[in-house]
Amino acid sequence: MSKTPFSNKCKVLGDLWLYYRADAEADENWSEFFAWADIALPLSHMLDQGLAILPATEKGKESEQFIEQAWTTFCEIIAIDPDAEYDHLGECWEASPNAPKIDVIEM
Repeated sequence: MSKTPFSNKCKVLGDLWLYYRADAEADENWSEFFAWADIALPLSHMLDQGLAILPATEKGKESEQFIEQAWTTFCEIIAIDPDAEYDHLGECWEASPNAPKIDVIEM
């Protein structure tokens, strides 16, 4: 079970989408991830910013699963433990043994 709260996952994925989506187009692996997570990443940003809420319905659970899958895949891409605790995107980059293949923006 992940020690990173769902809200932090939304913050990390939302910041990734907000700050890196343009740069990611130049890298094949990142562009594939951004295309695959085309719902989860902007939804994460909207949830983090309080612009949307997930309904307490089956559709809400499905939407949460999109984000959870994107979280796991993001962690696999940068080779970090998806079950560890992260507060923000910078901590994810710091924990990664792989340097990001896209320019890092300090937050």
